[in-house]
Amino acid sequence: MRIITLCFALTLVSVASFGQLEISAGSSYEIPLGEMRDVYKGSPAYQLGFLKSHQYKKKRNSWGVLLGYASLTPRADTLYYEVETNNGIEYGAIHYENYVAYQLMFTGRYDILLSKKMEFFYGYDMGLHYTKFAYQLQGPYTAEDASEIIARIALSPKLGMSVELTKFVYLSVFGKYTISVGDTEDKKNIVNQYLGAGAALGFRLGKRSGD
Repeated sequence: MRIITLCFALTLVSVASFGQLEISAGSSYEIPLGEMRDVYKGSPAYQLGFLKSHQYKKKRNSWGVLLGYASLTPRADTLYYEVETNNGIEYGAIHYENYVAYQLMFTGRYDILLSKKMEFFYGYDMGLHYTKFAYQLQGPYTAEDASEIIARIALSPKLGMSVELTKFVYLSVFGKYTISVGDTEDKKNIVNQYLGAGAALGFRLGKRSGD
């Protein structure tokens, strides 16, 4: 955790220093994977990024910080499950609330200029997801009302394409895979993996370092 905090501090100093600053605002559609994909459906997520970029010939490196928000919606208001009892099969009910994640991420991106207007890029986001989830369960033998807020370490490799709309404005489309890890007492109700695709509009401010 201390290493991640130090990375954020160094990144903020770097972004604030001289060089070309990039500001991006994007949205993606996140699909949960694993066992919880039957509980939550795909939902939109939003990110705001602040990066510093350096261009040399046909390559550009960018790094910075991302602030994000995601909220996964349950597939149904109430889910039912079977319970075998002495009286035969009975049913229990469980109600899930939205699965919310506040994101604080370090990001690195590497662009290859295919032409004056088009770039291919790959990179990663790494940092923290502050996750909140809650559910209420009522069964023949069990009654439970649970909620938890935890911080999880997340890693999201990504790749995509960007098109330069003007000298200082670009549009990106991307795909990414996210995995998160962390200690929690309720591991069975954690969404550990996401698959996402989205787009972002970016603005580059200042003189290009490669000019």
